[in-house]
Amino acid sequence: GIEISDEQQKSNEELSAAGEQLLEKVVVNWLRSSLVYLPEEGIQALKDFLVGEENLSEVSFHIGTKDLIQSVKYPPFRSDYAKALKAVIGAIGRKSPERAEKFIVDLVVVQLVGKNLNEIWQIDNP
Repeated sequence: GIEISDEQQKSNEELSAAGEQLLEKVVVNWLRSSLVYLPEEGIQALKDFLVGEENLSEVSFHIGTKDLIQSVKYPPFRSDYAKALKAVIGAIGRKSPERAEKFIVDLVVVQLVGKNLNEIWQIDNP
């Protein structure tokens, strides 16, 4: 198998953490600017859906990160896919935050298309 040094592992985890921060910031900013009348609870519910492991792992799988993931287990777990996508976002963000923002909007935020808000955000007392 391929040996992964501690340095590489640490680097990818740093990229993933940076990507996660950028991802959440961009998603929340986009939602607030696009859905100005949606209450904060709705914004948070949509953000939780978009940055959730299930959604990110689907996006990650479909852009081919399976080929980037070096894991002892095969096939990789959902968490591995989500982490890989966050690392890709972190890497793009280091080079060009504007391109990372466009990447996030084009691949992650677009996952709202065709979704029913009522299925994502459960309103207790409508």
